[in-house]
Amino acid sequence: MPLRVYPKRKQMVSTRRLLGFGFGAFAIVLLGVSLYPENKPVAVEAQCDTVSVAQQYAAADLVLTGEVFLVVPDGVENAKVLITPSRLYKGKVPAIGIAIAAKAGANKVESDVAGELHFASGQPPYLLFLKTGENGVYTTSRCMGSRLLGEGLTSEERKAFGI
Repeated sequence: MPLRVYPKRKQMVSTRRLLGFGFGAFAIVLLGVSLYPENKPVAVEAQCDTVSVAQQYAAADLVLTGEVFLVVPDGVENAKVLITPSRLYKGKVPAIGIAIAAKAGANKVESDVAGELHFASGQPPYLLFLKTGENGVYTTSRCMGSRLLGEGLTSEERKAFGI
């Protein structure tokens, strides 16, 4: 007896199933996008206590304007920023020069996100409020008053520095 082969029924996808699948796929994509937002850095202001320039001046060991001479690695995660001073407002420049402890490899965007300074040679001068750290290496931050000098000293800074 010969084997009979019957033709298969056409496999038709119903419109209702197709729309259901489309809405389901769209919902999954939408959920995925909302759970994993883009990882774009957002610049934030450093969360500093409101302190006057006079208080920042009093708290600092060394206040000066100067330019970054060189940034050198100091271990895996750290760097030393060597500063060439142009004007001294408080303190005395040590014989070994001025070195500031910094985070190595931080780029401008990362520094802006963290609300901190970005040191690089070739930048305009900085106004630096420095605290003495370990081994004669200074520390500083925007919260301590340090910033790019830009347009020069503000009237509040001039008053605090006695000029």
